[in-house]
Amino acid sequence: MLEDVASDAELVQYELRKAPLDFTIRRVDTREDFLQELERRTPDLILADYNLPSFDGLSALGLAQGMRPEVPFIFVSGAMGEEVAIDSLKQGATDYVLKQRLGRLGAAVQRALREARERRQRHQAEEMLRESEERFRTLFQTAGSVIAVVTPTGRILEFNPEAERATGWRRHEVLGRNFLKLFVPSAYEEAVKSDFQKVLAGQETRGFETPLKLRGGGECPFLWNVNRLLGKDGQILGVMAVGQDITERKRAEEDLRESEQKMRILTSQILTAQEDERKRISRELHDELGQSLTVLKLNLRAAGRHVLEPPGVKEELGQMALYLDEVIDKVRRLSRALSPAILEDLGLPPALNYLVNEFSRYYEIDHDFDLDDLDRLFPKEAQIIIFRIFQESLTNIARHAQAKKVRLAIQQSDEAVLFEVEDDGQGFEVSQVLSRPSMEKGLGLAALSERAKMLGGTLQINSQKGRGTRVTCAIPVRREEN
Repeated sequence: MLEDVASDAELVQYELRKAPLDFTIRRVDTREDFLQELERRTPDLILADYNLPSFDGLSALGLAQGMRPEVPFIFVSGAMGEEVAIDSLKQGATDYVLKQRLGRLGAAVQRALREARERRQRHQAEEMLRESEERFRTLFQTAGSVIAVVTPTGRILEFNPEAERATGWRRHEVLGRNFLKLFVPSAYEEAVKSDFQKVLAGQETRGFETPLKLRGGGECPFLWNVNRLLGKDGQILGVMAVGQDITERKRAEEDLRESEQKMRILTSQILTAQEDERKRISRELHDELGQSLTVLKLNLRAAGRHVLEPPGVKEELGQMALYLDEVIDKVRRLSRALSPAILEDLGLPPALNYLVNEFSRYYEIDHDFDLDDLDRLFPKEAQIIIFRIFQESLTNIARHAQAKKVRLAIQQSDEAVLFEVEDDGQGFEVSQVLSRPSMEKGLGLAALSERAKMLGGTLQINSQKGRGTRVTCAIPVRREEN
């Protein structure tokens, strides 16, 4: 407060307390003290008398505007005419209050503080906007993505340097031209028009792929994100399209697909070769080793009939014949496991029942087989693969699950046949196992998946630690056209 009369200062403070306002006042009455206060701190408000013995209000106003222009300045004086008061407002004063009418001082101060606060907020917002615009300009100019600003009618308003580099067009050459006609291939024009209208209606369009026509001919695959631009009054100014060249990604995806296809062919060849080798070994076990063991057993029994003394030798020969019976039975089971003749001779349903019977010696197995037409739905090559899927699943259970019960089911629908194997074993974390390197995850799961893919099917594994495992394989049915 710039005031030289103490009683007037008391009256001012009285009116401010009535307002009510929570305030602290520093009163000065000389130019030196006034300057010192402005230098020490920034006040929220300056109240000043107009006439002082050694100083005047207009000079104080000038000093305040030079040092603290953001601080409201109110004249509180009894010696101001109307013309002087209006002139002070023109020179930057916030308001004036006559000492004869101090009753309006509280309202004037509150209004001045409120307007100052709003000015600060507006200034901060404008500063933030300027910074934002500057950042946007920098981003627009230096972005590694194609950026184009287009009017609601499709005319190009802005075109960044990366867009110039990618398309071969200069900015001044494309401004005002129709974006769709210039850059969108005709095959995609209707789809882009539809998306464009959706964006104008307020729907953000993100992650859609549309090729970009190039000046020198040809196209380049791009991934686009498009948003509409609004003015301060909500008016639609246009849209901003941001595109990323995905040529390298597309090439990498194609290389990956080719690699996967080659790997699938190689895996199929390996599994086929494995199956042929199983058959060969199975035949050798059955025809050569099995027959040799049978001949050996017959010779032992013949020897036993001719050897009468001593009795211990005859008994030993009998025990050896019994042991050979067990060996022959194991060889036969091994031969059937490698390449079950029952599959080739009788078909898939009896072969699956054989599997159930074999594993029933170790587990309590429930099975629900809808086996009608399985042989008709799948050719012999597919039947072998389906048999191996069941066999591999049961083998995995035997090796790892520590299960007590196993359930097998086959369900037929119009489009596919579902093969399911479920156990109550210890389970495992599927994502953890599948994320391991190929050599660490083992061949079991990989073989199951590849066999399903060989038939155009899918394999799903659901498992949790302590809650068992369920393997579901869906094989599509290929029906012959009449």
